[in-house]
Amino acid sequence: MIGPNGEPIAGARVMIVKGPQHEDVALLTDANGKFTLGVRGSGIYRLLVKTSGFPSMEQDVEVTGQTTISVRIKLGGS
Repeated sequence: MIGPNGEPIAGARVMIVKGPQHEDVALLTDANGKFTLGVRGSGIYRLLVKTSGFPSMEQDVEVTGQTTISVRIKLGGS
């Protein structure tokens, strides 16, 4: 998680949601703006990010099999 100038965003709340039951997990980014989350099963998951000073954002991520994915999320700016 980075800000508009590339600075890491620590303490951002990240939720991951899959399916209509909204089975979700929430966690906070670390001092480097990073987070690690394990999910069960393949599919499309929605990341919801909230932190003070920035608008909330959502991003869909596709998970296929047992793999590690890196997602770069930039808050604010374009």
